[in-house]
Amino acid sequence: MRDWIPEQYDFSDYSIGTHRARFGGRSDLRAEFGYDDGRKVCIVTVGGSGVGARLIHRRLEAYPEARIPELRMIVVTGPRLNLEVFKWPERGEARTFLSDLDRHLAACDLALVQGG
Repeated sequence: MRDWIPEQYDFSDYSIGTHRARFGGRSDLRAEFGYDDGRKVCIVTVGGSGVGARLIHRRLEAYPEARIPELRMIVVTGPRLNLEVFKWPERGEARTFLSDLDRHLAACDLALVQGG
Protein backbone atom coordinates (compact mmCIF):
# COMPACT_ATOMS: atom_id res chain seq x y z
CA MET A 1 0.00 0.00 0.00
CA ARG A 2 2.82 2.40 0.89
CA ASP A 3 4.21 2.14 -2.66
CA TRP A 4 0.80 2.20 -4.34
CA ILE A 5 -0.37 5.54 -2.87
CA PRO A 6 2.36 7.77 -4.43
CA GLU A 7 1.79 6.04 -7.77
CA GLN A 8 -1.92 6.95 -7.68
CA TYR A 9 -1.90 10.42 -6.10
CA ASP A 10 0.01 13.69 -6.30
CA PHE A 11 0.44 15.59 -3.06
CA SER A 12 0.69 19.35 -2.99
CA ASP A 13 2.63 19.50 0.30
CA TYR A 14 1.85 22.48 2.50
CA SER A 15 -0.47 24.95 0.78
CA ILE A 16 0.88 27.98 2.66
CA GLY A 17 4.05 28.81 4.45
CA THR A 18 7.12 26.72 4.94
CA HIS A 19 7.46 23.17 6.16
CA ARG A 20 7.93 23.25 9.91
CA ALA A 21 11.28 21.44 9.64
CA ARG A 22 12.67 24.66 8.12
CA PHE A 23 11.46 26.94 10.94
CA GLY A 24 14.39 26.27 13.22
CA GLY A 25 14.01 25.48 16.88
CA ARG A 26 10.77 26.07 18.77
CA SER A 27 12.57 28.14 21.40
CA ASP A 28 13.89 30.42 18.63
CA LEU A 29 10.36 30.92 17.30
CA ARG A 30 9.01 31.62 20.77
CA ALA A 31 11.70 34.25 21.33
CA GLU A 32 11.02 35.83 17.93
CA PHE A 33 7.28 36.19 18.69
CA GLY A 34 7.69 37.19 22.33
CA TYR A 35 6.25 33.90 23.57
CA ASP A 36 9.26 33.20 25.79
CA ASP A 37 8.00 35.04 28.87
CA GLY A 38 6.87 31.92 30.74
CA ARG A 39 3.20 32.13 29.75
CA LYS A 40 1.33 29.40 27.92
CA VAL A 41 0.26 30.58 24.46
CA CYS A 42 -3.05 29.54 22.91
CA ILE A 43 -3.74 30.51 19.29
CA VAL A 44 -7.40 30.53 18.21
CA THR A 45 -7.99 30.73 14.46
CA VAL A 46 -11.01 29.96 12.31
CA GLY A 47 -9.82 30.71 8.80
CA GLY A 48 -10.48 33.63 6.51
CA SER A 49 -14.25 33.54 6.23
CA GLY A 50 -16.99 34.63 8.59
CA VAL A 51 -18.28 31.15 9.39
CA GLY A 52 -16.11 30.84 12.50
CA ALA A 53 -17.61 33.78 14.42
CA ARG A 54 -19.65 31.54 16.71
CA LEU A 55 -16.56 29.54 17.65
CA ILE A 56 -14.63 32.71 18.45
CA HIS A 57 -17.49 33.95 20.63
CA ARG A 58 -17.46 30.65 22.54
CA ARG A 59 -13.68 30.73 23.01
CA LEU A 60 -13.77 34.31 24.28
CA GLU A 61 -16.56 33.47 26.73
CA ALA A 62 -14.59 30.49 28.06
CA TYR A 63 -11.25 32.27 28.39
CA PRO A 64 -11.90 33.90 31.81
CA GLU A 65 -12.90 30.45 33.12
CA ALA A 66 -9.53 28.91 32.23
CA ARG A 67 -7.74 27.86 35.36
CA ILE A 68 -4.34 28.66 33.89
CA PRO A 69 -3.41 32.15 35.12
CA GLU A 70 -0.42 32.41 32.79
CA LEU A 71 -2.52 31.63 29.69
CA ARG A 72 -2.11 34.05 26.80
CA MET A 73 -4.83 33.72 24.15
CA ILE A 74 -4.30 35.21 20.71
CA VAL A 75 -7.35 35.14 18.43
CA VAL A 76 -6.87 35.42 14.66
CA THR A 77 -10.26 36.39 13.25
CA GLY A 78 -9.53 36.58 9.55
CA PRO A 79 -10.32 39.52 7.27
CA ARG A 80 -14.11 39.14 7.17
CA LEU A 81 -14.89 39.36 10.88
CA ASN A 82 -15.16 42.77 12.51
CA LEU A 83 -13.16 42.78 15.76
CA GLU A 84 -15.72 45.09 17.36
CA VAL A 85 -18.52 42.50 17.31
CA PHE A 86 -16.70 40.43 19.91
CA LYS A 87 -16.62 40.96 23.66
CA TRP A 88 -12.90 40.82 24.38
CA PRO A 89 -11.80 39.66 27.81
CA GLU A 90 -9.26 41.76 29.65
CA ARG A 91 -6.28 39.66 28.60
CA GLY A 92 -7.49 38.52 25.16
CA GLU A 93 -5.45 39.57 22.13
CA ALA A 94 -6.89 40.06 18.66
CA ARG A 95 -5.31 39.90 15.23
CA THR A 96 -7.13 40.03 11.92
CA PHE A 97 -4.26 38.39 10.05
CA LEU A 98 -0.85 36.84 10.67
CA SER A 99 1.17 36.36 7.50
CA ASP A 100 3.23 33.69 9.24
CA LEU A 101 0.41 31.92 11.09
CA ASP A 102 2.02 28.56 10.42
CA ARG A 103 5.10 29.66 12.37
CA HIS A 104 2.98 30.99 15.26
CA LEU A 105 1.15 27.66 15.39
CA ALA A 106 4.49 25.84 15.53
CA ALA A 107 5.55 28.03 18.48
CA CYS A 108 2.35 27.96 20.57
CA ASP A 109 1.42 25.55 23.35
CA LEU A 110 -2.17 25.01 22.26
CA ALA A 111 -4.07 25.69 19.03
CA LEU A 112 -7.87 25.84 18.81
CA VAL A 113 -8.67 25.84 15.11
CA GLN A 114 -11.52 25.29 12.74
CA GLY A 115 -10.64 22.87 9.98
CA GLY A 116 -11.82 23.64 6.53
